[in-house]
Amino acid sequence: MSQVFAAKKKKILSQLAVPTEDYVDASPKGSVDAPIRSLVGTINRIDSLVTTSSCSGRIAIYAEGAKKSSDDKLDVSGGTNSNVDTKNSSTQGKGGGAWLFVSHESVDLSSYLGSTSPSSSTSNLLHSLLVSLQNEIQDTQTSTPRVIVDPSATFPPDARILHLKFEPLILHVLCASLSSARKVLIAAQAAGFRESGISGVPEPPSPAPASAGRQSSPAEHQDMAPDGQMDEKEALRQYPKRQRKPQKQASDGPVIVAIRTTGLAMDAPIGYAATTGEIMLGVSDPYLSSLLTMGNDRFVRNEERKRRLRDGIIKAFFSGSSVAESGNV
Repeated sequence: MSQVFAAKKKKILSQLAVPTEDYVDASPKGSVDAPIRSLVGTINRIDSLVTTSSCSGRIAIYAEGAKKSSDDKLDVSGGTNSNVDTKNSSTQGKGGGAWLFVSHESVDLSSYLGSTSPSSSTSNLLHSLLVSLQNEIQDTQTSTPRVIVDPSATFPPDARILHLKFEPLILHVLCASLSSARKVLIAAQAAGFRESGISGVPEPPSPAPASAGRQSSPAEHQDMAPDGQMDEKEALRQYPKRQRKPQKQASDGPVIVAIRTTGLAMDAPIGYAATTGEIMLGVSDPYLSSLLTMGNDRFVRNEERKRRLRDGIIKAFFSGSSVAESGNV
């Protein structure tokens, strides 16, 4: 095991050992997701592996960043959760976008559906989601924008589109060797994370390029035929048949396995953020409820794949071991 890997693992484990209430990372939530802590712990107890980043899977509502020509007044980017470092992690997304709602567990629709009125011009369901305790990035310092329902409205060209997303588990594992990485990759793909792959494979230094050729001496020119062409023997001597080069073998060092799948992902545009500050919802509450139900179903399938992933990793690294059988991993 290389010193580089050992040092990185030691640093990561020291960060994860910080109490949950004090731990901060760069995710919108700001900490390791509760549903994946067990899997992260299992992986990190394997000597040759350590997790570098993770998401257990989430249902989210995301507002795109403002277009250059847009003067958007929606104020949703000032997260001040006391457990989150707002310099590194807040409701702010890439490109100026913003996370309005994030949950790493299925949404309990029974808490909201009773108050939904299909004939209302405002969405009780979306508003309830934004202010609910289940919203992990709820910002108490910023007022919740008004939600207006208008399924017949068209989205302006420069609108900040709102997306309802389901994003499945994603996990990056640093492996001490390529052989360990292959075990993780096989377990991931067998569990249904088919877009998983190995990255950052180190290669040995390339050998110095061979000389392009040497100049022939005057004496060698005497071997040429009278017409100035080399005879067959001289040609073979100066230009031997090219031999196939052996394939370059990757050196054995720390590599990353990215565990992921797009098969469970869902992304549905549901409205846009108006320049006046309101959220314009382009779907009815019953339709929004149907999308959330689909997201909940994908959570179930995501959890099943996560279980198979854990079982596969345990089998690969602890096959026949009493550690695996005792459930201490």
